[in-house]
Amino acid sequence: MCTTRGYVIRDADGRAPPHDRRDAGHHRPKAGRGGAPLRVSRERLDLVVQSTELGLWYCDLPFDKLTWNAKCKEHFGLASER
Repeated sequence: MCTTRGYVIRDADGRAPPHDRRDAGHHRPKAGRGGAPLRVSRERLDLVVQSTELGLWYCDLPFDKLTWNAKCKEHFGLASER
């Protein structure tokens, strides 16, 4: 998770979608330089999302949960919870 420039899209209960969870064992970077490329890639993605004012949403179909970032809500005229 990028803590300097980025943000994590969270559901109403404050949980990050499964693909962003760093507490799941299969998402933990291996010892050494394994996590650095992933971190750099995530920071670049966060920068692009913010600079292009991209609205993102994530639908967790098995659990029927829809997660939106603040910009996506703004695009649809909804209030964000910042």
